[in-house]
Amino acid sequence: MTIRPRNNENSSKKRYSVIDEDADDTAAFWKIRSFRETSEWTDEQKDEAMDQAHRLAKHYIVVIKEHSEMQEANEKLKSELFELKNDNADLERELNIKQGQIEYLERRERRQETPSDSSMPTQGSKNRTRLKDPEKFAGCKDKDEDFETWKYDVLEKLKVDAVTFDDENHKISYVNSRTTGDAHEHIRDRVNDGEFTSAKEVLETLEVFYRDPHKAIKAKAAL
Repeated sequence: MTIRPRNNENSSKKRYSVIDEDADDTAAFWKIRSFRETSEWTDEQKDEAMDQAHRLAKHYIVVIKEHSEMQEANEKLKSELFELKNDNADLERELNIKQGQIEYLERRERRQETPSDSSMPTQGSKNRTRLKDPEKFAGCKDKDEDFETWKYDVLEKLKVDAVTFDDENHKISYVNSRTTGDAHEHIRDRVNDGEFTSAKEVLETLEVFYRDPHKAIKAKAAL
């Protein structure tokens, strides 16, 4: 409804009502300052004024309800905005991690694509006989195997025949291919998942399981 000002005969101040009443002589609560002024009202005027009061009360209830609903909607929007900010922060952190991983892989790829001086083939290496592949290492206690000897043979193969290996991943695959049994189980999944960055890391992982804790004592006794 339209809110319009009303002039009170007993006051110069403007009154406001949500009830549309055009007649100036209509009895209304907003036109009086006390109930004594209703003493001359007829029963019909009193009923009309009471009806106006009921309508005004109903309108007030509607306004209060709408105000409450607006407050609830506002709080809901604030909560959703807070959640969106948190989600955005999480996405930014994840993006930074992914970006770091991409940069790491790009640097790694560039290093692999750039041949080092030691890996460049020479005239002598082209005609040299390649070393024999080391026996596969199983890591079984009941077999006559020595991890240190096998490790030495693998490193010599990687060093002497470096020209035969395309990159570090090729070397990792080669070390993996020279294992079997339990030793192979220790590194297989990590090799397949690309966790190793060098053949040296693969050998160091196997060394954790198969190095001789008495190696130093034995070497000293041999002297």
